[in-house]
Amino acid sequence: MKKKTGAIYLLYFLCAAIVLASGCDKLGSGKPEKVNGTVISLDEAKKEIVMKDSSSGKQRTITVQNADQMAALKPGMGIKVKIKHGATMADRVTPTSLKDTGKKGKQKAGEDKE
Repeated sequence: MKKKTGAIYLLYFLCAAIVLASGCDKLGSGKPEKVNGTVISLDEAKKEIVMKDSSSGKQRTITVQNADQMAALKPGMGIKVKIKHGATMADRVTPTSLKDTGKKGKQKAGEDKE
């Protein structure tokens, strides 16, 4: 009888260890994933953005929480997205700042501003 009880406790211990081990990766990944990319298309009815990830080159479909965040976006625009790890719901979507490539605002060395 003691061997059966010991075997049952061992089985419980192994099951608990497996459950704990499978949940450990979810506990440690509380940090959001930061993704940079380009907007390919927008679906305002579903609040979804299809974007091309700049690091991997793959297309990702992301759901946006606020319609206000989608209103500022257009196809071809660069964006930064914070996504909960392992999910497709975006915490925050912000357009990237566009750098001015023209000469406006640039100044040569030795010139004074007027």
